[in-house]
Amino acid sequence: MTAALTTMRAGDGAPLAHLQIAERAGLAARYAEAASSLADAGDTAAMVHALGCAGRAILAAIEAARTLRPTDGGGR
Repeated sequence: MTAALTTMRAGDGAPLAHLQIAERAGLAARYAEAASSLADAGDTAAMVHALGCAGRAILAAIEAARTLRPTDGGGR
């Protein structure tokens, strides 16, 4: 997931990074929902696995977001 993310999407010209961030954040949300359900069910092993997957998906979204930030540390 470290491929260049600055490529533009066909059609609207938006950075591909936005699409990848949305996909990865959505995946993290689904894993977090699963972890919540698994916690309610008392399935500790599966809950821990789902939380790990959610964390990795968030990290992947952060990596994609870094391509959108200024390199000089300025901005928000």
